[in-house]
Amino acid sequence: CSADWGASTASFASAGAGLFAVCDGHGGADISEALPSLLPKTLAEALGPVADASELKEAVEAAFVAADEELRLRGLEQVAERC
Repeated sequence: CSADWGASTASFASAGAGLFAVCDGHGGADISEALPSLLPKTLAEALGPVADASELKEAVEAAFVAADEELRLRGLEQVAERC
């Protein structure tokens, strides 16, 4: 998948790093279509309050949990369980 990750990756770019995702469809086409817009949003929200690198792992995990919850709200619960 590709998306304009915008502000959610600005701090990565300034640090000489990047953020990439592979939406390979193993969770179904609906997941692959939803994630390019959903995941950058949940990552930006989770990474916003991160003060230092020690908090990154938990913030990224929180972003994926939030994305999973949003997929369930959209009625993709059977698909989200495979991801």
